[in-house]
Amino acid sequence: MAAFALLVVIVAAFLYFARSNELFAISVEDGKQRITRGYVPPALLGDFADVLRGVKHAKIRALKSNGRPSLEYRGDIDEHVAQRLRNVLGLYPLTRFKLRR
Repeated sequence: MAAFALLVVIVAAFLYFARSNELFAISVEDGKQRITRGYVPPALLGDFADVLRGVKHAKIRALKSNGRPSLEYRGDIDEHVAQRLRNVLGLYPLTRFKLRR
C-alpha cells in the first residue's frame, strides 16, 4: 500500500512539473478551436483561427522556453501552417500570458 501511495505522489509531481511551463493548450476538432488548458489572449485566439482555417484536427500547446513562448503541435498542421502559428505567437510577449490581458 505504501508503494502505491509513493507511486501516486511521484506521478502527481511529474504531471505538475511537466505542465508548469505550459501556457495554454488548444484542441481543434472539425475546424473549431477549444481552449483545453490555460489562458489565451482573445486577440491571439482570433489570429490563430485565421491561420487554422482548413485544419480539421490538431492539438497545440504553448510552452515557456528561454523566456519566450514556443509551440508544440500535432495533427493536421503542415509546416507552412506551423510557421504561421509560430510567427503569430511571436507577436505576443510572455507577459501577455501572465497578466491575462
